[in-house]
Amino acid sequence: MISTNSKEQVFQLLFEKLSHQYPQLDFSILSLKAKQMAEQKPWLSTKALTEELILECLGFISVEEPDWTFVAAKLFAGLLYTEAAANRGYDPGETGYGPFYPLIQHLTEIGIYDSVLLETYTKQEIEELESIIDPKKDELFTYIGLRTLNDRYLAKDYEKRTMELPQERWMIIAMTLMQKEPKEKRLTLVKEAYWALSNLYMTVATPTLANAGKKIRSIIQLLYRYSRRQPARNLRQQHRCGQFIETWRRNRSVSWKNPQPRQRHSRPSRRFIRSYSMDETIEQYRCQRRSARTTQRSDCRLSGRLA
Repeated sequence: MISTNSKEQVFQLLFEKLSHQYPQLDFSILSLKAKQMAEQKPWLSTKALTEELILECLGFISVEEPDWTFVAAKLFAGLLYTEAAANRGYDPGETGYGPFYPLIQHLTEIGIYDSVLLETYTKQEIEELESIIDPKKDELFTYIGLRTLNDRYLAKDYEKRTMELPQERWMIIAMTLMQKEPKEKRLTLVKEAYWALSNLYMTVATPTLANAGKKIRSIIQLLYRYSRRQPARNLRQQHRCGQFIETWRRNRSVSWKNPQPRQRHSRPSRRFIRSYSMDETIEQYRCQRRSARTTQRSDCRLSGRLA
């Protein structure tokens, strides 16, 4: 267990660095909060104490001081670096990032990454791409952006442990997008794509963001491949097919991992029980109009008799 004085010194040094980076913010209250929590709750680990400070930073966000979200993101990024270093077995140092090629090799061996990355790019090419990874680009993330990226998109192992870091996800996406390009200009295009992604000038669709470089294939990618094989099916029919599958799955409470439906009696959506043709719809509309006119004439005749 880390002593209370060691925790206070660590956070004191961190707040001094942050005060130089964000001179418009007052870190005295946050420093006092860290000291009080370290003294009153000595059993808290550094990770738990950091999470408490993140909540304090989020409470300081206002219209006048919106930069507290970047302070919270900085604290959360520190947690990611520590966890990734412990899980991957490297020294985080000042940047927090570890070697890139061993990460790809390890995640490919355990079945997280697709082997196409190692088949397409050589070790020398991957090490060259590692040299342009810029950890300082993590400072562009807001807290909610970095938290969402970690919770939903960064590659983790089968025990949900942090393995991949944000800039490595951008690089994997760039490598996946440019893997079919000619070899003589492929690395240049990967570097340009990484530059645009890391500076947040460009983003990609959610399936690409989540599945690029991985073995997992989403249903959207499967539908896309099916559309390439079946050019006669238009996009509207594919969209309706996807909606039907999703609605049926929701009504039947089916899990994609376990195709067997759970025991829940739910009525399927009415619009999938019967699909009315256009002629039937027009005929129903005409019947409604006729009944409305008949009711209106009856009301007029009745009012005339009463008068």
